[in-house]
Amino acid sequence: MSQRNENLERLALYEELNDVVSAMKNLAQVELHRVKRAMVNQQPALLTVEEAVASLQASGGASSEAVQAASGDTLASFCVTLVLGSERGFCGGFNEQIVRSFESYLPEHGSRIIIGSRLASKIMESSDWPFFSAPSTTDEVLPCVQAVTDYILANPLPESLQLLHHTSQGITMTALRPLPKMLRRTGPPLSIQLPMAELCRELEWQYLNQTLLQAFFTSLWMENRLRLQQMEGAREHIEDLTRELRLRINTLRQQEIVEEIEVMLTKAAY
Repeated sequence: MSQRNENLERLALYEELNDVVSAMKNLAQVELHRVKRAMVNQQPALLTVEEAVASLQASGGASSEAVQAASGDTLASFCVTLVLGSERGFCGGFNEQIVRSFESYLPEHGSRIIIGSRLASKIMESSDWPFFSAPSTTDEVLPCVQAVTDYILANPLPESLQLLHHTSQGITMTALRPLPKMLRRTGPPLSIQLPMAELCRELEWQYLNQTLLQAFFTSLWMENRLRLQQMEGAREHIEDLTRELRLRINTLRQQEIVEEIEVMLTKAAY
């Protein structure tokens, strides 16, 4: 096979790669819009729960003691850290950034819950660490959050629960338990129908669910944002390679034409 034919086959491969990368870029762009809408729709629910927590804290409720008293649970004296990565690849340094922050953020003692197959392959050092799949699309966020919260509820409550995840400002550690101190905005006096301790317990898990939902949406948005950037870079690189290859093919074609003319002239001379 001539060098020109080999280059033509390589050119066809570049064109196929460009089609695949373009499709992945379009999917990431669509998912970005879907996640953004979901984040906007979910934000009011989170703000409502935060305002309720702030109101109860201002009235002396929503403390760890009140929550514990509601159920008689004994708090396990260790920290549980959820580490949120991605299920799919081709998202730039998404998981690598989490890995770099992993050891510096986490306490020496405590349990880890790894979320995301790609992340798990990089940091799973012990089979004792629980593992969950991360959402790949907006529709998978709610089932993933439900699976994680069901696991937490099925085990002794940790004294401290936190989440290491991506945000638009970078890698962040978000406190989930105990409830963080919040400032209450001005509002009418509270009218509470449930016992204070029971209300605090229910509100704590509402806060956990809403915060996890927002964090999972934000992480998925960052994942697709980085994937979009990587696909754009890959497409530009493929286009550069394609241009160089086309020039090489044209050069080889010109050389073949010159050689053919030389052969014809040689034959004509004899």
